[in-house]
Amino acid sequence: MKRFSTKNARQASFSKRRASLFKKASELCTLTGAEVAIILFSPGGKAFAFGHPSVDTITNRFSNRYPMPHSDNQDSRGANLSALNQRLNYLHEQLVTEEKRGEELKQMQMERQRKFWFDAPIEELNLDQLMKLQVLWEGLQKKVVDMQVARRLAGGSISAPLSSTNYAGAIDLNVATTAEMDA
Repeated sequence: MKRFSTKNARQASFSKRRASLFKKASELCTLTGAEVAIILFSPGGKAFAFGHPSVDTITNRFSNRYPMPHSDNQDSRGANLSALNQRLNYLHEQLVTEEKRGEELKQMQMERQRKFWFDAPIEELNLDQLMKLQVLWEGLQKKVVDMQVARRLAGGSISAPLSSTNYAGAIDLNVATTAEMDA
């Protein structure tokens, strides 16, 4: 095993492994009833802690050499803590699943927003897509010219705005989606 060479790589690895370490400590508490305290300092100097039942309880007992408390109610307390830790692990798994689902929904929303060819950034198109875009653009220009000629022949004003409600349906914007451009 080697130390990561860049500070960003160390920070990313720390963040991922910290969560795994805390989860394993929680599982150890659940399975064995152990009392655990973990204190970590990130490469950036930020402190993170996990404790069961709490970090203060464990550190106080360790530093003051308090004896482990004996209780007649130890089994029910351990069973209750076990159930709580299992619930915590279940909720953590649900949170991770929902975060992944949220990312997928964001991705789908972004794809939906870039549905039409004129919304796609030109820099992201390949040569074939650019050629198809040019053909579509020329087709749109031809339809606009044809509409202007039709207005002129009908005696309408050429200077009328294209967004006028009288003529909005006159332009056929058969636009291709990004998926059609890929074909």
